[in-house]
Parts: sequence; structure tokens; C-alpha cells
Amino acid sequence: MQTIAMSDSEMLEALQKEISDLRKEIENLEAKHQEEMKKLKSENYEALEACQTRYQAEISIQRENFEKRLRTAQDSFDI
Repeated sequence: MQTIAMSDSEMLEALQKEISDLRKEIENLEAKHQEEMKKLKSENYEALEACQTRYQAEISIQRENFEKRLRTAQDSFDI
């Protein structure tokens, strides 16, 4: 009977170790996931900034072109 209790004790220890290992693995995966999310958010923010900069530059060019056409149209009406 003692050998059965001993193997139960060993089984319990093995299960506790496995649970501990799985908890550590979960913690590591959570940390890795947090780092990946942080990196993605940073990359997305940088891409958004670049897109916004390009958009602002395009708007500026369009405004300059519009003002040139407007001046040309005004000059054609001047006598």
C-alpha cells in the first residue's frame, strides 16, 4: 500500500511541476504577445504619421496649383 501512496505523491509532484511549467509558459507567451502588440502599435503609428505627412504635402501642392490657376484666371480678366 505504501508504494501506491508513494506513486500518488510522485504523480502529484509531477502534476504540480507541469502546472508550474505551464504557468511559466503562459507568462512568457503573454509577455511576448505584449511586446508584439507594442511593436505593431508603434509601426502602425509611424505608418499613420507618414501617411498624414504625404497627405498634407499633397494638399499643399494642390492648394498652390489652385492659387496659380486662380491668379492666372484673375490676370486674364485684368485690363
